[in-house]
Amino acid sequence: MNRYFIIRVVALLIVLSTLFVYQSKAKEWEEAQAANQKEIAEVEAYNRMVEQASKTESEFLYNDGTFEGSAQGFGGTITVSVELEKDEIKNLSIISAGKEDEAYLSMAKSILDTIIEKQSTDVDTISGATYSSNGLKNAVVDALGKAKK
Repeated sequence: MNRYFIIRVVALLIVLSTLFVYQSKAKEWEEAQAANQKEIAEVEAYNRMVEQASKTESEFLYNDGTFEGSAQGFGGTITVSVELEKDEIKNLSIISAGKEDEAYLSMAKSILDTIIEKQSTDVDTISGATYSSNGLKNAVVDALGKAKK
């Protein structure tokens, strides 16, 4: 009986040590992936900056300024303001979304930060607030259409 107990304790220690090693490796991998994502974002931002600096005024796709766009959201029309400078989205804000459900709209607002970060409207919608985030994204597309040269 004593011998089986020792074997079980040793097996338990082996399993626990394996789990501990796996946990620490998983954390290292997660940190490395986060660092890689940060580096990718920095390189993309630098590339955009270099591309913008090398463009002449006639090569820009959009006029500088602030433009409004509207689109249908979950509960009604959403209107946003898009501030552009040298083809770069500087700021996005919601002007009106009176009939939107506040819970969905508050979840969907993070899509605006993603659009600014990616400098593109080709971003994923927010799960759980699909119609509201699509409304915001499409309103930005509408504003960009009005800003085109």
